[in-house]
Amino acid sequence: MALDSMLITFDNYTTGIDKNLSDGSIPSYCVPNPAKGKVRIEFSLPQDFTGKVDISLLDATNKILKRFKVPNPVSGRNGLILDIEGMPPGAYIYKIETEKVTTAGRLIIL
Repeated sequence: MALDSMLITFDNYTTGIDKNLSDGSIPSYCVPNPAKGKVRIEFSLPQDFTGKVDISLLDATNKILKRFKVPNPVSGRNGLILDIEGMPPGAYIYKIETEKVTTAGRLIIL
């Protein structure tokens, strides 16, 4: 199963999986990619954002392997360094969730 391009919408909630993987609601990327040990997930939130943000790492079967809470998310640019030490090499999905929008991206772990 290739995860090159997929977009699913349920009741105004959007999940995107693509090379850029942003539907425009939450632009995001991770550096470095591929990564080993630690990776930084960068994302931007809209000006009127209030609420919480969670970042999850999922395997190819969509099983959540790790979940991280973003402390004090703000409008504009945000980032979180994730500890991926000990995770097996492979392709993963990172998912950024707010109360209104979910977006996702690909992460390769070496």
